[in-house]
Amino acid sequence: MACDPVTEYVVSESNRLLPGEIYSRTFPESPWMSLTERGEYPEGIGYDPITVMTAERSAPTDANPTWTDVNITGLEDNVEGGACLPPAEIMKFGTTKRIFNLQEKVIKTPKFCAVSLFPAFQLGMQLDRIWDNMALYARILWELRDRYEYLRICSWKVVADEGANCGTTLTEGVEDFDSYDCSQHTIGMLTQGLLDRWSLRLLRDGAGRNAEGIVAGIPQLTLITDPETSEGIFMTNGDRRNDLRFGEPSKLLAAFGTGGAYKGFFHLLDLTTIRGECSNRKFTPVPPYVISTTSQGFKVDMNPTWENATLGVSFIHNRRVLKQLIPRPIVAPHPQFQFNPVNYTATWKAMNILDEDCNPEGTIIHFRGHMMSGSMPEHPQYGVAFLHRICKSPCQRVIECPAS
Repeated sequence: MACDPVTEYVVSESNRLLPGEIYSRTFPESPWMSLTERGEYPEGIGYDPITVMTAERSAPTDANPTWTDVNITGLEDNVEGGACLPPAEIMKFGTTKRIFNLQEKVIKTPKFCAVSLFPAFQLGMQLDRIWDNMALYARILWELRDRYEYLRICSWKVVADEGANCGTTLTEGVEDFDSYDCSQHTIGMLTQGLLDRWSLRLLRDGAGRNAEGIVAGIPQLTLITDPETSEGIFMTNGDRRNDLRFGEPSKLLAAFGTGGAYKGFFHLLDLTTIRGECSNRKFTPVPPYVISTTSQGFKVDMNPTWENATLGVSFIHNRRVLKQLIPRPIVAPHPQFQFNPVNYTATWKAMNILDEDCNPEGTIIHFRGHMMSGSMPEHPQYGVAFLHRICKSPCQRVIECPAS
């Protein structure tokens, strides 16, 4: 059997390389990593799905519950309990069960030979840049999971279309927008009016207890959206621009994409949020990055298809919608069973696995990261995902949205 190919990670001196300078590219920060609650997956329960139970609320369901007059005359006879036992309304209780399970993803680098490090140019600096790139790769994987797991678990999926009730709300609990035929409707911008409608609904349902902050005694919900959509919410309505002009003029002078609090929402900007197009009658996401070859190896750049996509997803975020549970690393479970622990957050680990034919001296190495988590639903009813049109205008301040 042939041995696996070995990749030259590091660059050796050829022609002349500028000493002291090795640049590295980075990625924008996203709010998802800091907002997603994380905990420890319970031990000793196997890989079968786990059920979590929510005790539902009880409340009167009559618009004006009937109260009876206190009247003991005639109640002593032929009535069970007599005057001491008036009629009673029976409360109703209930629970909701939801299941979740562990999922995993393993990432690894290509193999490379330690001997190739001898002639490497600025070896320490090159390895620093490689390590930074590996850390960024793992972070982006977690951010992608956090976005799409929130989309899957949150109860409400709302399309900003011409629906009669301020947009079309899909059946509670659907996991994405696949059930919505986007080819039959005109999808518009995410508006403050649509946000107001859902803000009141969520606050009346108890979501204010987990709000990120309070302004003037009112809980402020969290909107995670792209800068273009946030800008559109602030600037497309002339009356609101006048409100800002005379009440908060600094907002009109703020840099494009600057977040803040407005009308009951903190705007948190996600520079690589979910975007896509209507394809085969349903919303189809596209990746924000594309890969291509470079002088040595590969690079990723922004995906033009993603940048020019006309549809996007924004979220009303609540920390209590879900929690990512990560297993504890297994360390020496028994005196006779000792092995190196696996960290399931994708902490990179160097591997030089000996092989008589392909790696007899252990000089061929690669890095490996193991990610594992279970997304535990807590209060999915506090989360909303909006499918809307992305409207941007590079040449004028007031955003206009092209017709679909």
